[in-house]
Amino acid sequence: MSPAMGCVLTKQMYDLITVSNDKTTNIFKKEWLANTKKNIKKNYQKGWLLIDSCRNIAHNKAVICIGAGPSLKNNKDLIKKLCLFNANFPFEQQPFIFIVSNHQFKPCLDYGIVPHMVIWVDASDNIRDQICKDIPRIAQNVFLIASTHCHPGVIGEWISQGRHVRYLLTQDKEEAKAYEKYSGEKSEGKGLLMGGNVMNCAYMATLHCLDGRIFIATGNDLSFDIHEDADIRRSGYYEDQDYSTNINRRDEAKEQFKWMGFKFIGTQFQNVIPQVVLTPKATVPNLFTYKKWIESQVAMQDAQSKGVSFHYYNCSESGIVGVLCKSDDPTNLENKANWFLMDEVVPNHWHTRTLLDATNQYLSAREALLWQNMARAQERAGGLVKSVSPQGVSLLQ
Repeated sequence: MSPAMGCVLTKQMYDLITVSNDKTTNIFKKEWLANTKKNIKKNYQKGWLLIDSCRNIAHNKAVICIGAGPSLKNNKDLIKKLCLFNANFPFEQQPFIFIVSNHQFKPCLDYGIVPHMVIWVDASDNIRDQICKDIPRIAQNVFLIASTHCHPGVIGEWISQGRHVRYLLTQDKEEAKAYEKYSGEKSEGKGLLMGGNVMNCAYMATLHCLDGRIFIATGNDLSFDIHEDADIRRSGYYEDQDYSTNINRRDEAKEQFKWMGFKFIGTQFQNVIPQVVLTPKATVPNLFTYKKWIESQVAMQDAQSKGVSFHYYNCSESGIVGVLCKSDDPTNLENKANWFLMDEVVPNHWHTRTLLDATNQYLSAREALLWQNMARAQERAGGLVKSVSPQGVSLLQ
């Protein structure tokens, strides 16, 4: 499909992702199908699929998705400023849509960050307190994006508190049949390819359900600092250091292996490969699979885009996402000269940037396009354009 794919995904890695996906599906299939049936029967109303009810709402907007990685602390103040800036406009004119991972929902609310949506794709009820307990009034209008196989008890409690839910339907045939049987609606063309973690699912939902073309990911480290003590690794796994919802079901920080990560250095400039320093980070197999999944999806979409513009901004400012090596051979992995960024593979679609740089770049482009459209409208109306387009905005410095 694309020569770039050879830089992103080896045959062995493709097989690993496939096997991992099949294994996960086989383990949880019975639970997922049972949850889907219960949700559609008890927690669903006509038109509640995200793809049916929210098409085009991200048109001409940038979607900022907030993960739970430790690097999120670098951007919390900026995200809050962006939220306050966004709130100055009616929704139709807002430049950003904010989606937060379930783990960061309450911490963001406590910090004054009120997202439009919170996303959750897990069948477990471990996250009940994260999204349902002591939710302040300011979050009453936040939508829950949930896969149909999420825990029906948690979704039911969310709905009982007067908040809205919209569903993602997977591409699993049995889940699709259950959806059709109990909803009375067709599922064809509505199944979403999901990538394991909420950040990857949010990206696919943005692209295919919200019709958004600019996705900005922050707090998506998929790694943590190298340390021999597993308890210390766990404490650095999430920005809020709360590992309680993971430890009972899967201990993701129990084992570690090394992969190259990055962090920014120096001043950032727009539209250039950023200055970064590469440094080893610790990760685990499932996080590594999530990383490779999103990289391969962007590379495949690059091959299939046919001129359609889309942009993935990796603004986590740390972690292993988007860091590649020329070969997985141990000799090559040990040579720093063989490591590079996804920006070099698909430069028109993948951008490793600070969040400040990415949002200022987007706002500047948005304002410039607004002025161009105003000028064209006035020309069509026979008027004269006396103003000149501003050089851009840096409202958030």
